Amino acid sequence: MKYLNIINRSNKKLINISKRILKQERIPFPSKYEFIQTGHVNNILILDNNLILRFSNDSTSITRLDLESKIINSLKNKIPVPNIISVGNIGNVGYQILSHIKGQTLSKVWDDVTLANKNKIVIQIVEMLRVLHQIKAGDFKFICLPTNKTNTLQEFNDCEWRDVHLYLNKIKLDRDLIDESSKYYEKSRQCLDEENSAHLIHGDLHFDNILVHENSVSAVIDFEFSMFGSRDRELYKIEEFVRNPGEYGFKNNTYINFMILFKKYYPEIFKTKNLSQKLDLYDFIYTWKAFIYNDKFKNISKLENLNTVEKIRNIIEGKITRIL
Repeated sequence: MKYLNIINRSNKKLINISKRILKQERIPFPSKYEFIQTGHVNNILILDNNLILRFSNDSTSITRLDLESKIINSLKNKIPVPNIISVGNIGNVGYQILSHIKGQTLSKVWDDVTLANKNKIVIQIVEMLRVLHQIKAGDFKFICLPTNKTNTLQEFNDCEWRDVHLYLNKIKLDRDLIDESSKYYEKSRQCLDEENSAHLIHGDLHFDNILVHENSVSAVIDFEFSMFGSRDRELYKIEEFVRNPGEYGFKNNTYINFMILFKKYYPEIFKTKNLSQKLDLYDFIYTWKAFIYNDKFKNISKLENLNTVEKIRNIIEGKITRIL
């Protein structure tokens, strides 16, 4: 399940907010603009193919976009990232203005790229990830989102599950499913052991967040889910996208060969102990957290509720076959 946008998507309302932001930044409202629908939390507006405006009024937006801008700025000259023009707020609406970077998302171009260029792109992605993963911190924590800070991977996920469990107990949800989920977590948490090496990870590296121009990676974008965590967690979104591109609107694309190449050029990340079980556990917690986010803002339909239940049961019953 994806995080849903909590601002009304009526263009008139979005344009009015955009105009207020640009006026505050003393940037003329352009004659050409385009709203794009890939943002799960933010509204995204392309301005004259020159700038990108991202904004949201969810409760974390002001702090979240400010912290994301700082992490992006810290990565300049290390990996290709957008240039941050400005970050601020209009009332409770947080916003960020970035340079527009040439390129299409990897999700759109992958099938049309030659094998030689597929290898080239994956090597570039692995080199970028190695740069990120060499940056370490003393705590396991999210960087841009409200977070728990812990000394070990197991403690971090224990706190994540505690928060999820507390919320699930407050709402009217199948009691048996909550109990099954608790038993699953208690049993599965042992696979996390006491790892205490927290690396910088992007945290949301599906193929819509990688831009490619002229057969090279032109930028990695959207660091809002970045965190100091276990390197293997970086695999979660990559593997999910490769295994189930339909979740992202690419039902007819095949990305399996990406994972084959990724494993070839970053073999050590695949040697993580209990890797499949860890990815199941990350998936389990993320799915519940996405459900909770959407439930809080009443953006969840009965169908999405059923999809969450089905996915959680599939994880608990071991029915998801990871592409590793």
